[in-house]
Amino acid sequence: MSTFEVCLVRHGQSVSNAEGVWQGQGDSPLSDLGRTQVDALGAALLGQRYDLVLSSDLSRAAETARAAGVEVEHDRAWREIDVGNWEGLTMEQVVERFPEQIAALKDRRTFAIGGGETSDRLHARRHHRRPPLRPSRGARPLPLAARPDAKHRTQHHSILRRPGRASGPQ
Repeated sequence: MSTFEVCLVRHGQSVSNAEGVWQGQGDSPLSDLGRTQVDALGAALLGQRYDLVLSSDLSRAAETARAAGVEVEHDRAWREIDVGNWEGLTMEQVVERFPEQIAALKDRRTFAIGGGETSDRLHARRHHRRPPLRPSRGARPLPLAARPDAKHRTQHHSILRRPGRASGPQ
């Protein structure tokens, strides 16, 4: 039986990350530190070969995925959760303006963040676009560009697949 390894790689720090504001699907570019992180990722991946690289179409994810040094497939489905009206706000501003949503978050209730997207909708959007990650004969590492966010931990901007490793999604 063939197996492969899947490894998520978070995009480099964005300007919004550095400023401490929610970015969601807003196209916040990489910060200077983020570009340095991407350069380090590129150096770490030097000499690796890939079957496939998938990435969100947002610039921070796309630029990070290009560190693999191969062609990248971009798809809106891999974008982060839509945080609606939270986008561009600090956490302090969100707490002040959306106390009912913060209460729902603390109670682990499902709701559309900032009127944007629910976690269920996010997962459904991605599930329908997920590529078949089946090992092929002589499979090489596979980056799928991904970002773990604070709430969901599995937003996808970079996956690595290697033969002979633990099985991934089938």
